[in-house]
Amino acid sequence: MPEYLVPGVFVEELAQLPPAVAEVDSALPAFVGYTAQAKRSKTGDLRRVAQRIRSLAEFEAFYGQAAPGIVHRVDIDQHGVFQSGSMATAYYLYDALRLFYANGGGDCYIVSVGGFSASGRVSGSALLGGVQALATVGEVSLLLCPDAAALSAAARGSLQQAVLAQCAGCRDRFAVVDPGRDDRLGVGFRQEIGSANLGYGAAYAPWLLIHPAPCVGYAQLRGKLFRQGEPVSLADLTSDPAALALLDQLETLSALPQRAAVVAEMARLESALAECCPPYRDLQAGIATLTVPCPPSGAVVGIYARVDRERGVWKAPANVVVNGIAGLAAAYSRVELESLMNAGNGKTINPIRQIAGRGWLVWGGRTLASHDNEWLYVPVRRLCSQLEASIRQSTGRFVFEPNDAGTWLRVRRMIEDYLLQKWQVGALQGARPEQAFFVRCGLGQTMTTQDIGAGGMIVEFGLALVRPAEFIVLRCAFEMQAG
Repeated sequence: MPEYLVPGVFVEELAQLPPAVAEVDSALPAFVGYTAQAKRSKTGDLRRVAQRIRSLAEFEAFYGQAAPGIVHRVDIDQHGVFQSGSMATAYYLYDALRLFYANGGGDCYIVSVGGFSASGRVSGSALLGGVQALATVGEVSLLLCPDAAALSAAARGSLQQAVLAQCAGCRDRFAVVDPGRDDRLGVGFRQEIGSANLGYGAAYAPWLLIHPAPCVGYAQLRGKLFRQGEPVSLADLTSDPAALALLDQLETLSALPQRAAVVAEMARLESALAECCPPYRDLQAGIATLTVPCPPSGAVVGIYARVDRERGVWKAPANVVVNGIAGLAAAYSRVELESLMNAGNGKTINPIRQIAGRGWLVWGGRTLASHDNEWLYVPVRRLCSQLEASIRQSTGRFVFEPNDAGTWLRVRRMIEDYLLQKWQVGALQGARPEQAFFVRCGLGQTMTTQDIGAGGMIVEFGLALVRPAEFIVLRCAFEMQAG
């Protein structure tokens, strides 16, 4: 009882509740890549800085819009009506983030490593610097670099190895990596990904087809219009004086260095052009119907977040519909599906398939370590990472506590209560708690007198983890009518 020196009424608060494990977020991804800007209060103050955001609108406030689309060709008929076209994108972070939110994503971190360039250049060293900036961010549980897909196979493999190494070193995060766009069967990907830390990552294929963000303007259409095979300009499609005047101004501005003021003025003129020039509006509407390829990692981590929220991290993020896409960049035969999931050197690539009547589904839940039965499945690895991180964080309060039987009992009961909750919701298997997990901490069990003398307290816990049912075999018996 404290010593009171002045008469009066005093309240003493007594801690009655036992310590509890505070669970970490299992699906808080970090996106590393290129953005239009990186500005919170002044230009560039968010470069190589991990910034947490809650929505696509908040991303646009800090980092701007998508990169301008690369238009290869647009064909129109004799009346100037859009017929067909083809285009691509050089940077993928914005589209990956769109798919993340379309598939159920929530909060995430963004690390911008640079702005867009006219050449579409992507630097492996810049992306690596962005990944390294996340090493000290303890909340991150998923890691992806969509713009790495634009690197060469060797540079992409080197970066992905560094991503997996960070996940293994931190032990609290999981990587989703992308094969190259043209590597539909993952041959080059498997050659370059290496063989270390494969249990801390997963890959998915093929690339997804999405409708482009509204990022095509006058500058992207210059020299790309064809009418019945002959090149034409926008000025050839209208006789309206106001539209022609706007086109002249846009032509002048497009020849200038594309600084922020020039870009803003061109956007204003393009908005005015869309109001007074029907052919331009028709072109914009037609381009919006095109599709561009996008790496699948953004959609996949969105699915991770949705499944974790609705079912739990122990549920395999598979047999789940992919939202927000227009199709797949490739389709696989049964033989090719078997090759993706059962390659001779391991390194499973989980396929995304179209199934009649159901749409586009993620059809695999394996890590890259397909030869390691212990860490074969994505939910097993991610659940263990979450449990380890949650217990490690919560036991920090016992550092410098007396290293005696009373402290060991409190630690053991705290972890047992947490694992009991996990068993009750189905994360662990077993008919009884003692079949689902064990927790040990004590002299003669996990520690020796030398351990205690050195200031060490050692806790051991074991888990009976639930694994997904990949192969369901139905056996049918038929009884034939006699006679």
